[in-house]
Amino acid sequence: MKQLITTFFVLAMLCNSTGLIAQNVSDMPSNSFPFNLTGQTVMSYDNRYEGIKGSYTFFEEFKPGTVELNRGKFNNVLINYDAYNDDLLAMNDKIKEPVQMRKDMVLNFTLKNEAGEEYTFTKHSVNGIPTFLLDLVRDTISLFCRVGKEVKKAEVGGAYNTSEKRYDEFITVYTYYVSKENNALQEIQKSKKGILQAFPEYENQLSIYLKKNKISFNDYNQMKLFVTYINSL
Repeated sequence: MKQLITTFFVLAMLCNSTGLIAQNVSDMPSNSFPFNLTGQTVMSYDNRYEGIKGSYTFFEEFKPGTVELNRGKFNNVLINYDAYNDDLLAMNDKIKEPVQMRKDMVLNFTLKNEAGEEYTFTKHSVNGIPTFLLDLVRDTISLFCRVGKEVKKAEVGGAYNTSEKRYDEFITVYTYYVSKENNALQEIQKSKKGILQAFPEYENQLSIYLKKNKISFNDYNQMKLFVTYINSL
């Protein structure tokens, strides 16, 4: 089900577009690639999500962005975030297909929308698993968000069920993590109780804040404002 193409094409494209790192494959360490590059065989994408409504990526289209690898930084490359599989994708200009980058090589990447807003994803360890998290707040208390996609199955409830959905669709699911003074990540349960348990030292102030401001956990901008407020206490 998972779509793959060797990282060779991605890195070659990045190097050619930026000139910041090696221009030739021979200049790169052999362990930079997930497959043996001596042959011509690659693994290509298929139509794995055909028929599912919505998008499995962060943006519907690939956008110019910045990618920082273990061995250099690349600017103005067409990228997107596969939120279903938690992978970084890059659009290869030669084969005109999206290709998956090796997660162990990527440190972070930044996407930018039409309005110029930037979205930086940084690789973290979540329960021992490398995961890309959206940076929301960087402060004494930092906030990160796992922007995930799930498939919501069709709902077929009978001939008289007017609310049924006869198609599968992608839905976005947010999971929030905080880091206090750069310590380990702590997941915040998406409820008032969960928030107060995460910040017991500010229980009184946060109880008042939550009473005046109802937080929608489906809007990470509201969570961003909330953690910004906590840092002001």
